[in-house]
Amino acid sequence: ALGLTTHGVRYHIRNIFGKLRVRNRRDAIRRARVIGLLPSYE
Repeated sequence: ALGLTTHGVRYHIRNIFGKLRVRNRRDAIRRARVIGLLPSYE
């Protein structure tokens, strides 16, 4: 077991959204690709 809670995961996801200045996972993925955190599939 990793000791993860739903609350803890949501907390960290919200923090990531804030740092990326996005409101949802789709936009987070797009922003991460634009700034080079994820590979771009073009």
